[in-house]
Amino acid sequence: MPEEVSKNNQKSSIFNNNKAVIFIGIFSFLMTTIFFGTFIVVTLKQTNQPTKVIVRKVEEMGPIVSLGNDIIVNIRSEEGFEHFLKTNIVLELDSGEKTGEEVSKRIPQIRDLVINILASKTKEKIIEKEGKDQVRSEIINNINQLMSNGMIRNIYFQDFIIQ
Repeated sequence: MPEEVSKNNQKSSIFNNNKAVIFIGIFSFLMTTIFFGTFIVVTLKQTNQPTKVIVRKVEEMGPIVSLGNDIIVNIRSEEGFEHFLKTNIVLELDSGEKTGEEVSKRIPQIRDLVINILASKTKEKIIEKEGKDQVRSEIINNINQLMSNGMIRNIYFQDFIIQ
């Protein structure tokens, strides 16, 4: 008889273990289904929302004038070494024929002004993004001081090589 009780206990413990395994399996299946179901619903909600389109007003470019051949300038680094800066600059003018005529007449003056501004900068200052923007602003402001008719709207560096 004690053998029958131990066999019954073994059967009931095996039966309980099987119930536990089945319960854990069903619970895992339900949790996985809930997780992926939520993920799919959230993803579909996000894709069904109207997207915001950002429209930027693009300004028309004004007439452009090249300053001619490349401008090559000696610049120094903060360590004292000399380097070459080679650039090619294009000027964007405000609209007006008189501005284009005046810039064409003043190209030697403008090139000299650009050379002096670039030569006064260090390599480290020019390499930085803020440094290029500062140089660009300085060139635009100084050229506009020379101009009597119209003004320079922007300048573009077509080449900008430091060696």
